[in-house]
Amino acid sequence: MGSVVSLSALIRVLAAGAAEHGEAPSLADPLISHWLWTWIIFGVVFLILWRFAFRPIREQLEARENRIRETVEKADQVKNEAVALLDKHREMMDRAKADAQEVINEGRLAAERVKKEAMAAGHIEAQEILERAHKEIDLHKKKAIDEIRQETVELTLLAASKVLERSITDDDHRRLTGAVIDEIGEERG
Repeated sequence: MGSVVSLSALIRVLAAGAAEHGEAPSLADPLISHWLWTWIIFGVVFLILWRFAFRPIREQLEARENRIRETVEKADQVKNEAVALLDKHREMMDRAKADAQEVINEGRLAAERVKKEAMAAGHIEAQEILERAHKEIDLHKKKAIDEIRQETVELTLLAASKVLERSITDDDHRRLTGAVIDEIGEERG
């Protein structure tokens, strides 16, 4: 504050000196005293500004530059973190897609396996049913053959008793008829 007062006092002295000569000082006048005082005032103002204004301005500019640099560095850091997170997110999405595809493939394979097992079980069951049917057919066939033999024996006995006109015992008839049927079966078989 004291330097501003001394500067204003210096300007008053110059103005008073010029007023004594009867004219106002002009910068366009080629007087050396004017030039000399102009340079002295400039130097004093420059020193005052250097002492009180330039250093704080420079410090504020440096502080501002540092804040801007730190902000840019933080922005770069945040950008790098965002890029890393984006890459990680993409990687996770790719893994999730791969896992989903793997689950789908496993499901398809399991469905195919179940289908094959069901078809195999159905085929086995069909074979068992077919075998049972063949056994039942063979059983019924044997029963039918036995019944036909029985009927044949009885018809043969009846026919033989009519032909011979004598009575043969039932055991004789059966033995005789069984022998005849066995012979006929062996000849055809």
